[in-house]
Amino acid sequence: MRKKESGAGKPERAVRRRAVYEPESRKIAYRILDHIGDGVYGIDERGYLNFMNKALMERRGIQREQYRHLHYLNLIDPTYHVQAKKNFERVMRGENGIPLELRFTDPGGRSRVVEVHSRPVREGGRVVGLLGISRDITARKQAEEQLWVNQEQLRLALRAGRQGYFDWEVARDRIYYSEQYLELLEYGRDELEPSIRSWKKRIHPQDKTAVLRTLQEHLDGRTLRYEATYRMRVKSGAWRWFRGHGEVVTRDAEGRPLRMMGTIADVTTYREFEEELERRVEDRTTELVEVNSALKVLLRQREQDKTDAEETMAANLKFMVLPYLNKLKQSGLDIRQKEWVSLIEENLTKVSSPFVRKLSAHYATLTPKEIQVAERIRSGKSSKEIAEMMGISVRTVDVLRYSVRKKLGLNRKKANLQSRLSLL
Repeated sequence: MRKKESGAGKPERAVRRRAVYEPESRKIAYRILDHIGDGVYGIDERGYLNFMNKALMERRGIQREQYRHLHYLNLIDPTYHVQAKKNFERVMRGENGIPLELRFTDPGGRSRVVEVHSRPVREGGRVVGLLGISRDITARKQAEEQLWVNQEQLRLALRAGRQGYFDWEVARDRIYYSEQYLELLEYGRDELEPSIRSWKKRIHPQDKTAVLRTLQEHLDGRTLRYEATYRMRVKSGAWRWFRGHGEVVTRDAEGRPLRMMGTIADVTTYREFEEELERRVEDRTTELVEVNSALKVLLRQREQDKTDAEETMAANLKFMVLPYLNKLKQSGLDIRQKEWVSLIEENLTKVSSPFVRKLSAHYATLTPKEIQVAERIRSGKSSKEIAEMMGISVRTVDVLRYSVRKKLGLNRKKANLQSRLSLL
């Protein structure tokens, strides 16, 4: 029979069993940690690394046999040494570490950013080291930095253009206003109720109906975007002109608007310029109408004066000249003298006729002889008859006839000269 063990031997066997099992358990844990994407590491109470998983070794370009000779500060940029030391001392006091963001350069020469979390490791109630997790957040930080750059560019662009933007949660009726938006309205963030109801109250009464109708049409999906120009009261009480642009960016399955984003721009200066320009155009238009009316009156008066002069001349000829010519013809003149008197009478009659006046008015380049020839052609006279009446050769009549056709624009056409003259 086996000799019954004394009670004093049991603790010794338990210690021996732990000595056998603990290294094996630790190996299993290490193998598990090697398959984790985040970096996991252990630091002893002196500050030297006693464990580093595969992900962290690859990230830092360190072999397994190397890290046990490294102090944790050897892996950290000197810029962060003060923070890292304070955090290590905190953990060694038994407190959980404060999350840190640290930068380092990887083996490929690229700058990386990691987020580190740490907590104390205890044995027998005593802190003997630190266990940490290092997560690569480079992509996230780059995205955040790019977002910040984009937001800063947007902020500067909006400020330069005196514009602000809004983000409206339609269902909750909550609006986020950018700093530029608040500046345009002269309000602080805590002074302006972030709701559509507050926005409606500030719209000028004369503009409100049209603006709200335009907004509702867009919310209902009847327009691609919302655009409106209207007056809004700012904090000082003044009315200023704004140009609003917006679009519903999210709708539910039934098409109801959930979120709308947009901008407003202060266009007061442009609006005042447009109104001043419109006033000037209206004034100039009124002046032009008045000048045009005056010109019409003057033209009518000129035509009347012309008619009066023609009628006066015709009357003078009729009553003051022609009677004496008739008496002269009856005073015993010979045949030649009577022909000359008849010619004078005929020419005076022609001078006062509408045809001669029209011909002279429309074709001022015609000479007196050309006018005489034109009048006789209109009456149906032949070149021979015209030559006898005017005491010139037929050849001269033909030359004058050609000149009249040319000045009337008929020299290259087959139009009948008599027909053309009869239209005058």
